[in-house]
Amino acid sequence: MSRVAVVRCSSYSREEVEGAIYRLLSYLPDLQPPSRLLVKPNLISPVEPDRAVTTHPEVIRAIVRYFKDKVSDIVIADNPGFIFDGQEDELFVRTGVKDVADAEGIRYALLRSSGMESIRMDGKHLKEIVLSKMVGEVGFIVNVAKMKTHVDTLITGAVKNIFGTVASGTRRTAHMLGNRKMLAESIVDIYRVVMPQLSVMDAVVGMEGNGPSHGSPKKAGYLLASADGVALDVVASYIMGFDPKEVDTITYADAIGVGKGRLDEIEIVGDSIDVVPFKRPDSWKLKMSGIIGAIGYRLVRIYPSLDKSSCVKCGVCAGACPAEAIKMQPYPVIDRNRCIYCFTCNEVCPTGAMEIKKSLAARVLGY
Repeated sequence: MSRVAVVRCSSYSREEVEGAIYRLLSYLPDLQPPSRLLVKPNLISPVEPDRAVTTHPEVIRAIVRYFKDKVSDIVIADNPGFIFDGQEDELFVRTGVKDVADAEGIRYALLRSSGMESIRMDGKHLKEIVLSKMVGEVGFIVNVAKMKTHVDTLITGAVKNIFGTVASGTRRTAHMLGNRKMLAESIVDIYRVVMPQLSVMDAVVGMEGNGPSHGSPKKAGYLLASADGVALDVVASYIMGFDPKEVDTITYADAIGVGKGRLDEIEIVGDSIDVVPFKRPDSWKLKMSGIIGAIGYRLVRIYPSLDKSSCVKCGVCAGACPAEAIKMQPYPVIDRNRCIYCFTCNEVCPTGAMEIKKSLAARVLGY
């Protein structure tokens, strides 16, 4: 049995979050970090905490304070795939990480700042990844995820958050494999290599709809923690109202024995849990089959589309597109013949200008 601790937390007030984190981690008494510790939050883009895009700084602060007297060196670090050139400082300022680090007297950095290294691996699809050297240099990783839906993987949880430890090129390769299942399998294989010692999920306020960046805040009112990130994602999926079997990262991880993927193999300790239904992403796979599916696929389309009025012509979408289907002219132009409908452009767009659109048939049928 894997243990998942759950406590209720109704707000991001410093006092409430710190008390909840201390209680949460008391249910996992075997945590024994060595001298160096990496706190890896979800800092996908430089946005304010109230948008529910990133791990809330008060959750990060409480974790840092819990471990400060147990280790000699703590660093907060992430590796957002695409941020504005020269705006690394803005990332840490706007997400609140700089304030936390300065107040607690610890370091913060981009994961790639310590250099990257090529790692051979026996993955199902990836045989080599480029990974932050910092990951191997620390002795203990606290993986601090955010409860969110995701246009490619249905949820972005503890397992998906580890995808941020590898270089943008590795992520691009995974997206280009051809389908969501293969992407999810690659994410799990990367998680298997990194294997954080502790995963914590900020589920006080999550994100529903077109996450991980452009959905809507959704209050869930929980904090979760486990040494098994897969089991943590199972419990999170249940709270969000999703069947864990729908989440390919969970089903593949369970199949290869990376973590526990079924509720009956998980011991939930702490507070009781309730379902807080989250809205699914618009882009989630259409459940059609046979000849109806073949016809429907041509009519029921969900695709990325540019809203010029919101576009700042930054080029982030073009740089992030794994299929190189976007060119700047000077606004982004999508080559529909090359587009693989991975919605990375929507995920990384800082203003939400790269929207998810539906064809008339999709809207009429309620997709």
